[in-house]
Amino acid sequence: LVAITEKDLAYFQNLGFRGEGISVPVGIDLKKYESTPTLTQNNLTFSFIGSLDWMPNQQGVQWFLEEVWPTVAKKYPTAKFHIAGRHAPGWLLQQTHQNVVIEGEVDSAIDFIRQHSIMVVPLFSGSGIRVKILEGMALNRVIVTTNLGMEGIDAKHRKEILIADTKAAFLEEIEYCFLHQKELDEVGENARGFIKGNFDNLILGERLRRFYES
Repeated sequence: LVAITEKDLAYFQNLGFRGEGISVPVGIDLKKYESTPTLTQNNLTFSFIGSLDWMPNQQGVQWFLEEVWPTVAKKYPTAKFHIAGRHAPGWLLQQTHQNVVIEGEVDSAIDFIRQHSIMVVPLFSGSGIRVKILEGMALNRVIVTTNLGMEGIDAKHRKEILIADTKAAFLEEIEYCFLHQKELDEVGENARGFIKGNFDNLILGERLRRFYES
């Protein structure tokens, strides 16, 4: 049995699976994700990208806009939040929050991620590995997400990623971003190193080959 996460593997084992099993997550072709500066100098910009017709994304973005962003925009009036993704719902297109830009569907997710300092992934439902988080980390970007968003990604808080589950925690991590911009460069570099060591397609392929041979 080849599962995508350790959680999935444990689930099937708890159901009674007694054969050989291994966890092999979604991989990244690092050649497509050229390392770029983390863009933490001067004004920080925040981004979200994902399918906007998927309910967990809608719920997370709406929660962030209503609960977190007004405080951020008030304290840091130059900060901007860019939202990209296909099939944006009407309520999102009509939103009037300060310094929020609805990009809609973009030609290149990689280019969009590169343009902004911090990727926000406020997920509170759904399951599985979030590939956009892997892509952002591969591009040296600083990710702020929930423990649920971290499913299958065993990165360390404030070393390779920033983790928050509540309004207060999100505000604390965003404040951390503004007050510790030099540290963010290191977080971004560590994030790419984490992807290289744990999600590179070549490494995962070799792990799977050894599993079959054994």
